[in-house]
Amino acid sequence: MGILERLSGILKKFFQKKKVSPPSKTVQETSVVPEEPTQKVDQKEPLARPFPEEGETTVRKKDDTGDAYRILLKPIISEKSSVLASKHQYVFVVNRQAGKIEIRKAIRKVYDVDVLHVTTMMMPGKPKRYGRITGRRRSWKKAIVTIRPDQKIELYEGV
Repeated sequence: MGILERLSGILKKFFQKKKVSPPSKTVQETSVVPEEPTQKVDQKEPLARPFPEEGETTVRKKDDTGDAYRILLKPIISEKSSVLASKHQYVFVVNRQAGKIEIRKAIRKVYDVDVLHVTTMMMPGKPKRYGRITGRRRSWKKAIVTIRPDQKIELYEGV
């Protein structure tokens, strides 16, 4: 049996219409009030608390943040960024097409802090060599985000 014969047999079974006889109706059945749906309606889950309780982290799940994680790629943890963290400035690698307003909204969504100022800069890719072959790493965008002095991002604590 060839592959085409097998395939045609499968397709015939798939597209074959089942013949179902219509149910016979009597006069009494037509006047009956329609039944209530038997499917259970899912109860809505209670809404999340707007503010975290003491001791809870303020970082939200990726599902709640929409496209914020497409804008904020990763934090930069270095000596300079930990010095800046003491001045309430935090450093992130961001999407190259992201603007300052989008970065501000993403920080607000993910970390639930008020952003005072955003500074962005394009970092050129470093030249790299492998033997005689020379190349270049990609350029990337860095954002330094200043938040209110009474707030902090817990990601940088203990670094």
